[in-house]
Amino acid sequence: MADTVTAGPSKIVVFRLGDEEYGVSIDSVEGIIRREEVTPVPYAPQAMLGVINLRGRIVPVIDLAERFGLQPTAPGPAARIVIALVDDERVGLAVEAATEVLQVPTGAVDPPPEALSSPAMRDAVLGVARIETRLIVLLRVEQVVPSVEELAAAGEEVES
Repeated sequence: MADTVTAGPSKIVVFRLGDEEYGVSIDSVEGIIRREEVTPVPYAPQAMLGVINLRGRIVPVIDLAERFGLQPTAPGPAARIVIALVDDERVGLAVEAATEVLQVPTGAVDPPPEALSSPAMRDAVLGVARIETRLIVLLRVEQVVPSVEELAAAGEEVES
C-alpha cells in the first residue's frame, strides 16, 4: 500500500459534522448557502431532509451526519447546505458548518485506513488529509449521496 494518495484534490471545501472535519473537492461544489427551511418529501429515506428551491431549481437535501449514522444535523447559526454536483445534478448536503476552502499540499493525503468496515465506506472515503495538526476525511461526493436507485428502494421499503 502506498504512503500517500497520488491524485487527491488540490483544493477542498472543509465542513464539520459533530467534532470531525470532512472535505470534498472544490470541483464538486457549486456553492454554500445558509441552512434554510426544507420541505419534507413523503416516503423519502431517513437521511433525506427534503427539498429546497434554489434559484428556481428543486434540490434534494441530504443530512450528511444522518447518512453517516451520526446524530442528525441540528439547524444552528453556523449550519450550511453545501450544494454539490453529482452526475450533473445538484444535491444539498446539510452540515453543521462549512468552515473554509483549503489548499491541500502535495503528499498530504494518506489512503483510507484498511480497517474501514464496509465496501461502501471504503468507496466513499478518498483519503485523510494531514494539514498541520488536523486530520480531514476526504469524501467522494458521488459515493456519499444516495443514488436514484437507493432513493427508490428506500421509498419502497417505507411503503411496504
